[in-house]
Amino acid sequence: MRVEIQTIGFDAWQPLKAYIEKKVGKIQHVWNAVTDVIIYLRNLNTNGKSRQVEIKALVPGNTLIVTERGQSFEEAFDLAMDSIVRQVRRYKEKHRYSA
Repeated sequence: MRVEIQTIGFDAWQPLKAYIEKKVGKIQHVWNAVTDVIIYLRNLNTNGKSRQVEIKALVPGNTLIVTERGQSFEEAFDLAMDSIVRQVRRYKEKHRYSA
């Protein structure tokens, strides 16, 4: 599985990248057919939840996408990660018996 981290509007610091790379392995444990994971980090200029994380997981025949916002990138990433893991698990079960 290839993992790509893209930042929009800022440069990500190394501890954030390490945190993301460590956590994204959950997707591989759920289903090893996931080929690529692309993570977009955006720094929004709004009040309140000003950090946005978008995760795209490429699975056979489809692309699963999740977008979450939070006070920090870690918070937004954790929310998005939980959601994408659920989506991958559901997609895997739905297509398990189809040929």
